[in-house]
Amino acid sequence: MRKLFNSLNGWQRVGVVLSVLWFFIAGISQRSYDVNKAYEFAHSSSSICYESHKDGNSDNCSQRFLEDYRLMLDGSWGSVIFMAIVPIPIFWGIVILIIKVYRWIKRGFAK
Repeated sequence: MRKLFNSLNGWQRVGVVLSVLWFFIAGISQRSYDVNKAYEFAHSSSSICYESHKDGNSDNCSQRFLEDYRLMLDGSWGSVIFMAIVPIPIFWGIVILIIKVYRWIKRGFAK
């Protein structure tokens, strides 16, 4: 493994570092987004529940908040993994394609 990393040039090393940073930052950002959206939905749902039970019979509203919150977070880890991993090979592919096109054009001018 060490031999593999030592054979990388400077730009490839920058790409590896950016990929690792993307993985963590995108994963944390997606999870934070999902948690905030789940809270907003559950809060608005429970607020409606409390408003409709102004007579004091609002025992189920807290339970409804927890159920809605959990429901909205179902599948959140899947979207976190998706957002953290899937863009990395796409970005690498785009960069490699740009480099190949650049070299192809450069060879054309060299003739």
